[in-house]
This record gives sequence, structure tokens and C-alpha cells, in this order.
Amino acid sequence: TQELLAHPWFGTWIAALIAAPLALLAHRIGGMVLRRITRPAPAVHAMVLNCTAPARLVLPLAALMMVWQAAPDDLRFIGSVRHLTGLLLIAASTWFVLKAISGFADGVLAQHPSDISDNLQARGV
Repeated sequence: TQELLAHPWFGTWIAALIAAPLALLAHRIGGMVLRRITRPAPAVHAMVLNCTAPARLVLPLAALMMVWQAAPDDLRFIGSVRHLTGLLLIAASTWFVLKAISGFADGVLAQHPSDISDNLQARGV
């Protein structure tokens, strides 16, 4: 156990093992709150519902990125770990934004159905 405690990555791994579950907990609680708050606004609510899966990835990656940035620069491979996490965070954020736009569009289209007989308002959108 002394060797494990003395390992240079030990503190960083402990911080990562705390940060990722906390980010997932924040996602769970924040998601419940946002779903409840946005229920009266169908377009925003559809966007929130559509962003659930990407947010489940973005939040832990952002938390891990903070842990890696706080880690000492002399840790072996920390530069590569930061770089890989940054790339994954960029990809996940892109997915998040795409799903947000798609969800908002779905919500707007749901508010203005075009398959009804009087679809003049939908044609205006």
C-alpha cells in the first residue's frame, strides 16, 4: 500500500474518481431541475430532453479536464492525457450543440404542426 500511496498519479486519480461521479450527480440533478423548469416552454423543453445524452458525456469530461489541469505538470503522460481529454471534450461539446439545435428545431416544429388542415401558421415558420 505504501507504493500505491507514493505513486505520483495517486492524488490525481483520487481526484478524478471523485470528480467524475460528482459531475454525473450534477447531471442527474440538473437534468431533473431543467426538465421541470422548461416544461411550460415546449421548444426549450425539447432541447433539454435532446441534450441529455451528450450532457452525460460533456460534464464528466469537463470535470476530468479540470482535474488534469490542476495536476502537476511533471506527471508522466499528463500532457497526452490533457490533450486526449481536450479532444474528447471538443467532440462531446460539438455533439451537445448539434443535439441542442436539433431539439430546439423539433420543439418549434411540434408547436407548429404542418399536417393539419389550417397550417397557415406553420407555413410562416
